Amino acid sequence: MLRPRRPGVASAVRDRRCHPRGRVPWAINELGRGTGLPTAVSRQNSEWWWGPGNPHATTIVAVGPGPADGGTGYGAYLGQFFTHVRVAATLSNPYGIHNQLWGGHVYICTGPREPWGQIWPQLREYT
Repeated sequence: MLRPRRPGVASAVRDRRCHPRGRVPWAINELGRGTGLPTAVSRQNSEWWWGPGNPHATTIVAVGPGPADGGTGYGAYLGQFFTHVRVAATLSNPYGIHNQLWGGHVYICTGPREPWGQIWPQLREYT
C-alpha cells in the first residue's frame, strides 16, 4: 500500500478547500482518503467521460507531468484556463524512480477564465 510522503500537501489542499484535478486521480483518491478532499477526476482517456466533478469549482488542483513528458510547459498550459497558476509541490518518490511524473508539479489554479463546467470539454486528452 502506498503512503503519502508529503501529507502536508494534502492538508494544504484540504485547508484551502481546493478541488483536485489531475493525471493521477486514483492516487489522490487513495492517498487523500480521510483528509476532506473532494473526489478527484481526470482529463485522460475514458476517465474524462466521468465529468468535471463540481461544475462550479473555482479552485482546481492539477498534477502535471515531469520533464520526461515535456512537463516544463504545463503551468503555461493551465494558464490558458486560469488567471492564477502556482506550484504547490514538486513530485518525486522515495525510490528514486524517474518515471513520467518525476519532477512534475502539483499546481493550484484559481480564477477560471470560464466556468469550470465549460472548461472541462476542452481538457480531454487521449494518450
